[in-house]
Amino acid sequence: MIRQLLSLLTRVKPANRVLQTVERVSLTQHHTLHVVRIRGDEVILATYPNGCTVIAGPERRTFKANA
Repeated sequence: MIRQLLSLLTRVKPANRVLQTVERVSLTQHHTLHVVRIRGDEVILATYPNGCTVIAGPERRTFKANA
């Protein structure tokens, strides 16, 4: 699911992006670290075959959609 979401980022024009991939590092064939910017805040995600984990990012912050 996360990989699909990250792949969608390339289809949105940069000026309209709320979610942006900053960097990606493959650790193994199935394990990857992603630095993602969400409205200016950077979050580090680890993805693996069974899901993903937030490694670091803003504490207790809710990201709300634009109304």
